[in-house]
Amino acid sequence: RLQQGRPLAYWGAGRHTRKRSAHLIAHGHHPDVWIDIDPKKIGNVVVGTRVVAPEWLRQTEKPFVLSYVANHGARELIASELEAMDYRNGIDYLMVG
Repeated sequence: RLQQGRPLAYWGAGRHTRKRSAHLIAHGHHPDVWIDIDPKKIGNVVVGTRVVAPEWLRQTEKPFVLSYVANHGARELIASELEAMDYRNGIDYLMVG
C-alpha cells in the first residue's frame, strides 16, 4: 500500500505517533502531512512536515492514511471520520497504532 504513489498521511502528530512511525520514516516512508485534531498542533511542522486538520483529507485523489493514534476510543472515532469521507479500511487507510 505504501508503494502506490499516493500521498501519505500519518494521523497523529504527538510524541507517541512520531516514535511509532520512526521505523517507516527511516525506511523512506516520510509522510506528506501529519493529521491531528489538536488546534495547538495544526500549522506546526513535525519532523520537517506540516500538521493539518482532518479536512485536508477531503480530496479527489485520496491520500493513503496510517493512523497511529491508540488512545481509548480514538481508533473508532478516526475510522468513523475516515469512513464518512469515503475512505475504505485496508484500501485507503490502516489503523496501525
